[in-house]
Amino acid sequence: MHMSRDPVSYFAHGPPVKPQAKPIILGIGFGATATHSLTYILRRLGFRTIHYEPYQLFHALATRQFDEFAAYADAWTDDPMGGLWEIFAQVFVNAKFVLSTRADYHRRFVTKCVDPPRQSVVSRCLMYGMVCPQDKNETNALERAHREHVLATVPRERLLIVNISNGEMTLER
Repeated sequence: MHMSRDPVSYFAHGPPVKPQAKPIILGIGFGATATHSLTYILRRLGFRTIHYEPYQLFHALATRQFDEFAAYADAWTDDPMGGLWEIFAQVFVNAKFVLSTRADYHRRFVTKCVDPPRQSVVSRCLMYGMVCPQDKNETNALERAHREHVLATVPRERLLIVNISNGEMTLER
């Protein structure tokens, strides 16, 4: 199986993928940017929401069974969706996006990408690249670059930004 977070590379290999019309919410912020809170809010609003279940994402990518993925939930939040969202956006043509963000982004486990391979490590490497950031400055730079890319790529009418920079959740458009 060819694995890439680049949609051009992903769709160039393997059988064609059938576009899915189901409206779905993709939480595309990095982990530790209020993805738990976003999950709670979406569930309170009645959405079947999945928080950090990378094996479901990996299974959909590997099998190209996106109809099964769509049947499992209405909304997906947390890693590694922030690193894979562009593939899912091409499959789910009616997807809406929520970018959770914070000004002072950092992860307390950034050095664990060198651990023996396991699902959480693969998930993090899909988010951050093959070499995980080693300090707060690197993670802040990655989060800023991710945010800028999302803002330049996702149509504004399909994007909601949740910013928790001041310790409270504010919405941006």
